[in-house]
Amino acid sequence: FPLIRGGEEGLRTLRDFQARGRGVLVLSGHIGNWEGAAAYVAGHGLPVTGVWKPQANPWVASYLEGLRIRLGVDAIPMPEAREGVIAALRAGKVVGLVADQAPIRGGTWVPFFGRPTKTFNGPGYMAAQTGAPVLFGGMLADAAGGYRMFLELLDEHPRGDPEEVVHRLTTLYRERLEALVRSAPEQYLWTHRL
Repeated sequence: FPLIRGGEEGLRTLRDFQARGRGVLVLSGHIGNWEGAAAYVAGHGLPVTGVWKPQANPWVASYLEGLRIRLGVDAIPMPEAREGVIAALRAGKVVGLVADQAPIRGGTWVPFFGRPTKTFNGPGYMAAQTGAPVLFGGMLADAAGGYRMFLELLDEHPRGDPEEVVHRLTTLYRERLEALVRSAPEQYLWTHRL
């Protein structure tokens, strides 16, 4: 992985939490190389699980599933996310969620680029239920032709009233994602209405 900068610091952070016997929830968005970040972490021996929205095209779905298996990234289909993520966190895994889509049902409204935006509340509930630390992270292309990986702690001990945890984490997540998109708008892959 010679083209990835900043990865060693992120790996140390994840290993530190795992050494404490805890799973880690990493939130990201459709920006940069989120699939590459998961593969990088898995390639360094950390158990990684991601939640994936099943693809409508069976060829694409099969290709992506095979690729993730070869890269050592476990995949949980979105319909099984609640139980699968909680089990993975309790097993001490790193769980990555690309959480910037608007949910069809439920969700929490928080500001994003100055507008109220419906955001998945599942990550907050899962964190509150398991006590897993929550990080914001990703991997952006850089001017040198490689990537820069980063992780930022959002909440080390997400405990308390679940509704309060959900609102706080979704707000922090959208704030960090907005700042990241402002820093590299050309790397944000999102064309849907939020």
